[in-house]
Order: sequence, then C-alpha cells, then structure tokens
Amino acid sequence: SLLDELTGIPNRRAFDQAFAERVREAARDGKPISALMIDVDLFKTFNDTRGHPEGDIALKAVARLLAGALRRPADFIARYGGEEFIALLPNAPLDGAQVVARRMNRAIHDALLEYDHGIDGRVTVSIGVATAMAADAGDLVRHADQALYVAKSTGRNRYVAIGDAEVAVAG
Repeated sequence: SLLDELTGIPNRRAFDQAFAERVREAARDGKPISALMIDVDLFKTFNDTRGHPEGDIALKAVARLLAGALRRPADFIARYGGEEFIALLPNAPLDGAQVVARRMNRAIHDALLEYDHGIDGRVTVSIGVATAMAADAGDLVRHADQALYVAKSTGRNRYVAIGDAEVAVAG
C-alpha cells in the first residue's frame, strides 16, 4: 500500500517513488526541486500527556492541514514516519518553498489544535526547507532534515530554509 493507514495521505514508500519521479522530471527540465521536512513540535509529550488516541486525532488533523496548504498539482506530501511529514515541491525555488512553509506553519497554528504544553497552548510544527537543482538532489532530504533540526533548536513553530548558500529563518 502507498497510503498511510492513520492519516490517509501517502506513506514513506510512496514518497520514495514520488521523489525518484520528481527528481527525474526536474533533471529533464533543468528546474529546481524543494523538500520540506515537517515535524509536529513536542509530539512525544503530547502522546504522554493526552494519550495515543488523541495523538492520532491530532496527526490526522495535521496531515489534512498540511496537504491543504499545497496548491499545485505536482506538489506532494507524505507521512515520513511517526510525527514527521515530508513535502516535495517540483519547480519551486527557495523563495517559493518558503511561501509554502509559511502557509503550512500558519495553517497549523491557526487551526487552534489545543495542546496545553505546546507553543501558545496549541499544536505547532517546525519545518526544514531545502532546495536544489535536480543534479544535486541526492542530498536534498538530508539538507531539509538539517534545516528542520535548526528550526527545532532555535525555538520551534518556525521554518528554516537552506538553498544555494542561502539561509532563511522565520518564526
């Protein structure tokens, strides 16, 4: 199966297939590709305090909101594992990917998914954004993951973008 059972969006296996296809297309067209690694902030504590059934409800809501933040037909989102999601944005330069990251952050924050121990008393996400030309896409996911780590270590509920020696942080 290529769908995540819990959230109903594509799973990691589907992502791996989509990644290979999107990188091939980007290489053929000489276009950039961006990846957004997304992590639900403080989710382990959420599950520990609210329980796994409520955690599952929150993950479903987050998946729906993240998917709703994508606007173009070729954009792709999947559950990467646990409370992590990943989005692929073909033909998206760094500034375009940042627009999507900002939209995702805002969608989750504005949904007011209650969480007493969360930032502003709600569920939030941190996002790592990376952009590369297809020829350099082999490290794209790793770079998005590194940017996610920076976003989480600098306060959460924000995105950090890395691409072509350019770094942007927004919270």
